This record gives sequence, structure tokens and C-alpha cells, in this order.
Amino acid sequence: MSYLTDPDEFFAQRADDPDWLLPVLLVFSAGFLPAIGSWYAIQQIFSGGGVGIIVAVFGSAGALVGVFLLWIVGAAVFHGVSAVFDGEGSFWRTLWLSGWGYVPSVIAGGATMVALLLAASTLPPATTGQEFVQVNMQLQTHQYVQWASYFGLVMSVWQGVIWAFAVRHARGLELREGAIAVAPFVLANLGLTLRGLL
Repeated sequence: MSYLTDPDEFFAQRADDPDWLLPVLLVFSAGFLPAIGSWYAIQQIFSGGGVGIIVAVFGSAGALVGVFLLWIVGAAVFHGVSAVFDGEGSFWRTLWLSGWGYVPSVIAGGATMVALLLAASTLPPATTGQEFVQVNMQLQTHQYVQWASYFGLVMSVWQGVIWAFAVRHARGLELREGAIAVAPFVLANLGLTLRGLL
């Protein structure tokens, strides 16, 4: 419960006691849930046989690989920016503690999975590649998927708060300095999401 009520204490207790299992599982889940939603949604809206399976595989694999890449890139940004404040502590500790910040992403990923499945169930199945492109566009702009994206924005803000505490303890900083260190990455994520919605 301290993760929700007192994240400062939560990370203080874990800063010198690395346990990679749960952070890795959180990051994996953040990519796995929307990947599953994408897989089943594509299967629902496209009955073109093998091509649909290929598209689903690449889409799902991209979601999984992408979330791990973002984790590493994000930690690198946190580590680099925090160096301005003479932060101490290894990159691995920054990476590991920032992995705990993916709880909001898991919640958002679950919402995205449900939204994709519900939206796909309302769309007519495509039988050709050209029809699939049109239906997939309808899927991505469906109101359920849009709502999930707006919910994801709220979760991203919460994630930024969690990351500020994580970087504070990973690098031995003041909370204000931790917040500044994570701000560029969080703002970039929010900007890209908003751009896709507008």
C-alpha cells in the first residue's frame, strides 16, 4: 500500500535491495496486455487468413519489444538528466527502480486491451487487405479506443510522479530534482499521445 500512499518510503525501502523480478514483470505486463488486445482485435476484424496472423504477430511483438525499449530509453534519460544535479548511483539502479513506475502503464494497458476488444466487436470484418486498412483505421479512431487513450494520459501523469520518487532514490536527489529529471521523457510521451488524439 505504501506504493500508493507513501511512494517516498516505498522507494527508500528498496533503493539498496534490488529485486528485478517484479519490475520486469510490470514492464512485460504493460506491453503484454495491449499486445493481447491488438492480437484478438485484428483476428476479429480481418478474416484474410495467414495475412491477418502475420499482421497480428508483428503488431503484438512490436508492443512487447517497444515497452522494453521505452523502459531502457526512459531510464537513460532519467540517468543522464539527473547527472546535472550530480546524482549518484548506477544506471542499473535507475533502470530497476524506474521499472516500478510501470504500475500505471499496466492499468492503462488493461484499459487499452478491453477497449480494443469492445471496439473490434462493433466493426464489420474485412476480407481483403484494402478493407483491412479501412477497418483498422476505424478501430484506432473508435470512441472506446479514444477513451482508453485519454485514460492513458492520466496514468502517464501518475507514472511521472512515481518516476520522480524512483529517480530521487536511485540517484540520491531532492524530489524536485527527480521531478525535473523525469519531466522531459514524461512530457514527450504526453505530447506524442495528444498528437495522436488531435
